[in-house]
Amino acid sequence: GATGDVAAAAKQAFAGRTLSDYYTEGKGSGLSFQDLPNFNVMTATVPLIGQPNDGNHYGPARSFLGKVDEHDNGMAELLTDVQGNPLVFDPRDVLQGGNLVMWDNVKGGMYPWDENYFNAANGFPVDPSFDPEFIMQHAIDSANSASAYATGVKTGVNMMGVDLYERPLRNILEEALSCDKSGGIMTSVPILHATPAAFVTHTNYRKNKHHLQDGFKETRPTWAMGTCQSRYQPSEELKQSMINGSLASSHTFLHQDPEVLAENFYDSIQDKDPDNGDHVLACFGGQYSSGRQESGDDLSNMPYRGLDSSYLGR
Repeated sequence: GATGDVAAAAKQAFAGRTLSDYYTEGKGSGLSFQDLPNFNVMTATVPLIGQPNDGNHYGPARSFLGKVDEHDNGMAELLTDVQGNPLVFDPRDVLQGGNLVMWDNVKGGMYPWDENYFNAANGFPVDPSFDPEFIMQHAIDSANSASAYATGVKTGVNMMGVDLYERPLRNILEEALSCDKSGGIMTSVPILHATPAAFVTHTNYRKNKHHLQDGFKETRPTWAMGTCQSRYQPSEELKQSMINGSLASSHTFLHQDPEVLAENFYDSIQDKDPDNGDHVLACFGGQYSSGRQESGDDLSNMPYRGLDSSYLGR
């Protein structure tokens, strides 16, 4: 955290604020997407299979087939109980011996902005049943939360588009495409990072490279636009096939180029029509940054940690 003059300045900036200074109910305002029809706020929790992680922070990255980073989808034996029987999902709260992390309005407060959090942080009395650490236990991650929103089915940490037995689940984008509608993803993070990837891939592990690549190719979103950096992006082979290979007639690869002015960026796709089977993959930022140096290390036009998956200088 900040120290010295920086810490003092930060505290001064927030001095005197009360709950009325913050968003505390409804869908909020001030952002364009909050004005879209039917926009709403969602939340999700994580299933807990097996033993919790040390410290009870993130929920364990485990399915009914074990640790998800140790095998491909479905390629492991089912976990068993002490009698040797396959584990069966128990919908009760983990505090009651079940597999589902549930919320407790007393321990965690009715809302994340419950006044007890402010009181605890400032040394004021809090409700004796309130636990400021409760909100930090068995946290969900961006992969399985996005997967729950995309498919309507809860799954484990690091998992996307598969259930707790690592079987593929159809998501809302795939449902749309199967009904001859167009659909896609648009994101400010790498295209195959957890949140957008949950709508175009099916994997038990968010870092499984071939799952990410195969899922994107199989889903074939009409439109995919986001930053392109690190392993979380469509492969160079796939991009090349869109330029002069097998996908050139149906796909357009659009990318940020220092030789192309902003007002001309979309010129090459003005005549594209999803009803004619046209698809677009658009990359900006990351390795396509207009501020990129020959070393390839300068991401100055989008200095966000997610672009290169490191904290170095970001």
